[in-house]
Amino acid sequence: MSSGDDIAVRLVAPAEASLLIALIRSCYGETYVDPSFYHEPAVSELLASQRLHSIGAFTDAGQLVRHMGITARAHGGGTADAGMT
Repeated sequence: MSSGDDIAVRLVAPAEASLLIALIRSCYGETYVDPSFYHEPAVSELLASQRLHSIGAFTDAGQLVRHMGITARAHGGGTADAGMT
């Protein structure tokens, strides 16, 4: 990413789970606390079910370069985990 790149901020779609996983890996390697975030079907399901509300910053080329998300611990639960990459 260079300073001239245009950035679009929008929701991350379930079909973009692999982009989110790649960003998590680039930031955390294999040390992220929740190992399910390295499993594409699990991340896609979290996004599709809206248990993960994920906002990403995308370059014009479609690369996910930043992310902020909130994950509900359980459906209807009163607590959530938040994270940024």
